[in-house]
Amino acid sequence: NITLNLNGRTISGTAGTADGNAAGVRLTDRTGVTVTGLPGGSGKKGTVTGFDAGVVIDRGAGNTVENLAVQDNVGPITRPGVAPLGDGIAVFESANNRILNNVILRNGIYDGIAVLGLGADNNLIQGNLIADNIATPELRFHGGARGIDMSNFLSVNTRKPIRGNKVINNTIRNNPASGISTIANVDGRIAGNTVVGNGYFWFGEFNLRPAHGIGIQGGRRLEDTSMRMVVEENVVNENGLVGILVVGDTDDNIVGRNQVFRNGVLGITVAPSFVFDEEVPTNNSFIDNRTGYNGGLDLVDVTSPDFDCSTNLWSGNTWGPLTPLAEEFGLTDMRFPECTGAGGSLQTEAPAPSDSGPGSKAKGQGPPSSTERPSGPPFLRGDSEEQASDTGLTRRRPSQQ
Repeated sequence: NITLNLNGRTISGTAGTADGNAAGVRLTDRTGVTVTGLPGGSGKKGTVTGFDAGVVIDRGAGNTVENLAVQDNVGPITRPGVAPLGDGIAVFESANNRILNNVILRNGIYDGIAVLGLGADNNLIQGNLIADNIATPELRFHGGARGIDMSNFLSVNTRKPIRGNKVINNTIRNNPASGISTIANVDGRIAGNTVVGNGYFWFGEFNLRPAHGIGIQGGRRLEDTSMRMVVEENVVNENGLVGILVVGDTDDNIVGRNQVFRNGVLGITVAPSFVFDEEVPTNNSFIDNRTGYNGGLDLVDVTSPDFDCSTNLWSGNTWGPLTPLAEEFGLTDMRFPECTGAGGSLQTEAPAPSDSGPGSKAKGQGPPSSTERPSGPPFLRGDSEEQASDTGLTRRRPSQQ
């Protein structure tokens, strides 16, 4: 085993030759390496800054990245989808790694933390702050600038999933696209996270996608659609489009005991794939969640022809009251009666707005006011499937250096 201890010092560089392949620390085919930035008792994290990506783990397994400040690592903004790197920390086709207690700020053009490719299994992302990722108009159709991105493919689609990846007790704030996006992550867990103020580029001229707090998707035509994801005890507030979205061919997930308030259009939503109509999520459970004051509706299930919420279980959730936007478009609490009336109860109180801090709205960013929001949910406004889809990012695999 090898330990690289920055001892509070800084690794700085430039983005290289504009090929998008420069990393501050790169572990290729390595096992058991620890990269740490915090010496005993000093309280100062080591810093990695100024590259296309801060830390890259490429294949290998069982490595640890901890106690680093990974900031201002930005890939070529003119080459979205072509540049292989543009992340704070990236894990490619590598299993059993731990990403712990890092501060990950102002990275781009892709993700704060990316876990991508077949074999990227049983990774743990815990105790990190991921905020203020960088995005540009060129990323509109490439889905970059997420807080955390976990997906089964890099440059080609696949019918096989990744497995067992966990996102625990992180703070994900003020990223232009989704806070947490997972595609085809079987038996994963997203728990105890604070996901606030993400997806603000869904509004306005960029119309970046996706733009949710937490997004769960099954992938394209997987061999087995039973994901068995657990999404529990997260605080998901003030994100651009949907607080928690379960979409596409993803079954048998549990979404429970989350707090979902003041998201731009919808609270908790389960919907068919926006691209392939036959991909409908079923047998998912939405239990004991608190929702309210979301822009359009709090609890939404559009997987059955009659919108009766019969293809998934809704129980013990709280919702409401409706916002002026919902009332303006005639979205009464009985539009989805099983999700609201039978599946939960009306509430009259909501938590206070999120406080300031790194990545908070106090910095002059984040979701706009209700007067700046578009007029209603996408399935009512007729938005294109391409704009609404959360289908992941295709980019080249990094060079094997």
